Amino acid sequence: MDPSPSPPRMREKSPNDVQFVTHIKYSGDVRLSLTAEILLDYPMPSFVGIPLKLNITGLTFDGVAILAYTRKRAHLCFLPPEDAEALIGGTNGSDDLHESRRGPDFSVPGRTKVGGLLEEIRVESEIGQKENGKQVLKNVGKVEKFVLDQVRRIFDDEFVYPSSWTFLV
Repeated sequence: MDPSPSPPRMREKSPNDVQFVTHIKYSGDVRLSLTAEILLDYPMPSFVGIPLKLNITGLTFDGVAILAYTRKRAHLCFLPPEDAEALIGGTNGSDDLHESRRGPDFSVPGRTKVGGLLEEIRVESEIGQKENGKQVLKNVGKVEKFVLDQVRRIFDDEFVYPSSWTFLV
């Protein structure tokens, strides 16, 4: 038995392998409407259903994406904010930002770090139905906060390194 473990096998580099690093910023008025139903299970399963409507009315995104092409596969991921900040230096492409840096983390009041990914998502919520004179709860803060937290968590889990999406090309 050989006492030394064999080194991990590394794939040979191909001259066709390429990697792109890009800073992506988006600020726009995306409109998306989601409808669902909240089911209450008391006193029996699906006893009553309450309609829930979420309207996403805006999105601000700032991230550093890595696209790597290796052996007929394209791999896409985003860098975590700390790595994005280290890679591109927190410039945000604005000369005003260089002059207004504050503190050791270069934070600017009202702005998140470069690579903050989903910086802002505006959500409006409605719980209930307007029909038949029934009342509707609008802009329920806890529901909106929960949805936003879940969207950010899913985005981080699925798209931020070390996670990535692979496409066969």
